[in-house]
Formats: sequence, structure tokens, C-alpha cells
Amino acid sequence: MKRAAIYARVSTLHQSETSIEVQFAACEKFCAEQGFEIVAKFFDKQTGKASDRMGLQKVLDMGRRHKIDAIVVDKYDRFYRDSIEDQIATRELEKHGVLVLSASERIDPKTATGRFSRNIISAVNQYIRENIREEVMRKTDQVAKKGYWLGGLPPFGYNLKEIKDPEAQRKRKVLVINEQEAPIVRMIFEMYASGHSYSEILDKLNTMGVKTRRGNPWSKNSLYELFRREEYAGVYTYKVGTKHSSHFHRDDTIRIDGAVPPIVSKEVFDKVRARYGKRIRKQQREYILRGIIFCGDCGAPMNGNSGLYECSRWRRRRDVPYVGISQHRVEKDALDYAEKLIDEMNDTDFDVLAKQLNAEMAKQDEMRQKKILELMQEKNQVEKEIENVVDAITKGVLVERLQQKAQKLDEKLKKIEESLKTLSQNIDYVNADELKKFWGELKEKLKENKREVLLALIEKIVVYPGGKAVIIPRH
Repeated sequence: MKRAAIYARVSTLHQSETSIEVQFAACEKFCAEQGFEIVAKFFDKQTGKASDRMGLQKVLDMGRRHKIDAIVVDKYDRFYRDSIEDQIATRELEKHGVLVLSASERIDPKTATGRFSRNIISAVNQYIRENIREEVMRKTDQVAKKGYWLGGLPPFGYNLKEIKDPEAQRKRKVLVINEQEAPIVRMIFEMYASGHSYSEILDKLNTMGVKTRRGNPWSKNSLYELFRREEYAGVYTYKVGTKHSSHFHRDDTIRIDGAVPPIVSKEVFDKVRARYGKRIRKQQREYILRGIIFCGDCGAPMNGNSGLYECSRWRRRRDVPYVGISQHRVEKDALDYAEKLIDEMNDTDFDVLAKQLNAEMAKQDEMRQKKILELMQEKNQVEKEIENVVDAITKGVLVERLQQKAQKLDEKLKKIEESLKTLSQNIDYVNADELKKFWGELKEKLKENKREVLLALIEKIVVYPGGKAVIIPRH
């Protein structure tokens, strides 16, 4: 008998426990129908964007060590939300003879059509999520452009005040000066502008017993953060830097002069920024081939460094020959290769492809309808049992025991209703024009998000001594 591990996921710690149970129940039923022996079950309460989920890593490890023949999920988006990461993980597992199967979507990954169907479903799901995220960001940007505060702790020296937004008919928050903290901010800026060192400023703050907004002692990082905030000069900012680099340059940063009451004069602020700016590191390059480019001599990954991709083992140990290649050259070759692959798809008969996909989806729809019918029959039976129990309780028959039974039946009914809700989503069939549009958008995406498309189309790039690079496509 083939072995299967079940994996379930909910997005947050606050989601209902029954969601995990419902996913497990659907997967268990699928395994019984397909003749799989369930050898393990894992779950995570974490967003699908995170790839370091503990339960996921455990089930992937079982697959890599061939302790299982399949990983069963309720729906594919429980596995990975990102379509590229999903494809990478799935292909790696398939190399070890392990299939990723969905109990609800019922796609056969052993067929070319099934694999393509899954990729389409994964990509479309991600496309929908990104559209929602973009819509939320668009609305958030509109609020930011009015100078309203959008969450998080206010900078040291400021408080938050609620005011009415006349356009949205709701309350918003704005920054106002904290009269107790503002003099400390002015002192810090004036000391640094007049040539005092970080150590001197920190000694002064510690002597005064001043704590940061989070209640911690001041440090050099606290001062770095203070000096980079344009709010102190009266400029509201939104979308500054990134999670890992506050100095990362962005083209979409929002700046509104005069939207915040200033604490220091522009003259003092400019003096501080002129001195502080010398400490700012140069903007880091983005190496879009990281993770898929390898040394052809020793097999080690190649890392980006000063406009080059270099063998990481050579950089670390110096016990192998030097292998390196120009970042510009190898990335251009990879992008040209990806563009050529996408262009070749234009010769595909999308009418035939659409028919193949829809035939696969029709099978899924038929199985979905059958499952809905089974659940409806089970629901009717449970509802009848609940009615019988309620009647017996009203007559005073074994009340305590019947109440326990009624509770279990009620829980069972809720699980059935959750399963029905999940299955109620209709399957969307595709047509040739939609598929053609999808590939057209992929080409446009290559201009905007190069790395994502390259990861989808390229298995790896091997660079040999002398700078020769070989591109290996995904299959």
C-alpha cells in the first residue's frame, strides 16, 4: 500500500481549530478512496507566504527521504501560496517519486495536462491575491497622501491624535508633538549637528535616564533611526526603505511637506542629514539569479558580489579554483532565454490546450458534485439525529448523556457545513483567449518581476571556469 502524509494549514493562530480538522477529514477520506496508508499528519498555523513553516518542513523532509509516496492537502494553496515556490517544491518532491495531491481539486499530476492545470490554478490563485493586495495598497496610498498615520508606534517626540476624515466619514490618526519628548529630540539633533559623537549623545541620554519609545535604553541604532525620520523636519513619509534596509531607494515613496508639525528647524535637520548621510551604505545590488546559479567546478551556490556572481566555496575557503561571471552578462542571457521560451508559446494551439484543461476540470467538477451530494446526505442524517436527541432530552430521557451526544453531533454538523462551504466554489473553465492572455501577461511580468519568472522557467544555471554558463530549463 502506498504511504501518504497529510498536511493542513490555517493562516493565523486565531482561526478556528475546526478548519484544521475539516482539512484533515477531507484528506483522510481522499486517502481512503485512493488506497493510501496515512503514516503522518502535519499542520501549521501560519501564513502561506512563509516557507519556513515547521509542519511543512517536516513533511518535505519525509518526502526527500522517501518515507512517503504522496503529500495530500485539502487544496493546493494550503501547501504554498506563491506559485513559483509551489512549483519549485513540487518538482523537487517529484524527483524523489513523491506526488503532491489535492483532496478537493482532484488533479492528476502524473499527466501533462494535470501538471499544467495545477500550475494554472496556482498562478491564477496568486494573481487574484496580488490583485487584492494591489487594491488594498492603492487605497492605503490614497490615505497616506492626505498625511494620515497608517499604523505602528509614532516616532519618539510625537503622539497620535484622532481626527475626522471628512471624505471617508470616519476617524483617522495624525501626528502631534509630544511636549515632554520634543525637547529631547531637539537636544539630540543639535548635539549631532554641532559635532558631538554618538557616544557623547548616548552618555547624555543615559545620564538623563531617557528611554526610547519602546522603553529600551538608547543605542546607536536608535539614533540612526531618529536621524533618518523626515517627520522631525515636518515631512510626512510613507513607503520608505524596506523591511531589511531602511536606506533602500524606492520610486514609490510618498512625501508630503508640511503635513507634520516639525520639531527641529530645517537648517538643523539638513546639517544632521549631511553628516549622517556619510554613514549610509551604498544601495545594495539585486542579484535575481540567487538560489539557481551554481559553480560548475565544485557545485557550490554562487553568490553576488560587486557586480559578479562568484563561487561561494571559493570565497569561504579558497580551496577550489576561482569561478565567477559578470552579473550583467549572465542575467541578460537568462532573461533572453526566458523571453525566447515565452515567445515560443505563441505558436501553441491554445484551443487544443483549453480543451485539454477543461476536460481535466470537468472531471474535478464531477467528483466535486458527487462529494457535495454525499455531504448533503450526511448532513440530513445528522440533522435528523439531532432532532431525535432534542426530542428525547425534552422528555427527560438520560439527559446528561444525550446532551453530550447532541454536542458531538453539533460539532459534526459544523464540520460538514464547512466542507460544503469549501466545495460550493464553482470551477472556472478556461478558454483559448484567457490562456493566450495569461502567457502575454507572463511576458509583461518579465519586465516588472524578472526573478519570479526566471525561477518558474529555469531549473538552474551552471557556470564553469572561464565564464561559460549553461542554462538548464525546468521540465
